[in-house]
Amino acid sequence: MAQAAAYIIDADLTCASYRELLADRLRKLADVLPEPGALPDDQTATVAATWSLSIERANQIRPAGLARPMLQLASLLDPNGIPATVLTSQPALAHVTKHRTPTGAGGTHQPAPVSAEDAVLALRALHRLSLIDLTPDVPHRAVRVHQLIQRATRDTLTPDQCDRLALTAADALSAA
Repeated sequence: MAQAAAYIIDADLTCASYRELLADRLRKLADVLPEPGALPDDQTATVAATWSLSIERANQIRPAGLARPMLQLASLLDPNGIPATVLTSQPALAHVTKHRTPTGAGGTHQPAPVSAEDAVLALRALHRLSLIDLTPDVPHRAVRVHQLIQRATRDTLTPDQCDRLALTAADALSAA
């Protein structure tokens, strides 16, 4: 509910408009989710659709294209607390730079490397849309990600992507 409210406020939508977006996203997700009846209720589909809309919106916030790869990395770490130094470490910055989501701005040039400041801005975009909890005043538990959001994020990854992310997460932890 908090995630939907954050999206509605950020996008300046009516509840009816958000429900239309959500219904459309649910129809699109129906093709990739398990068979009907395989799940006890519609919770998984609704979480995935809500997450999908919110991460798309977070990716549009400057610095554009960084929210998705940042959340993918955070989805493999401890949901109860990730030190900010892990997500701003050199391995994390290299991952976010390499996997920056195209934003449709065109152009074929390589984007500049992501800075620690850009990474923090990406985390703030995720926090703004209730995809993470960002508490910068607590240095060792600066970022928390709900397990459902982590699961929905990991479910979009291929096994190869997940393996590469796990190595990046280990490198980021070592660097921090």
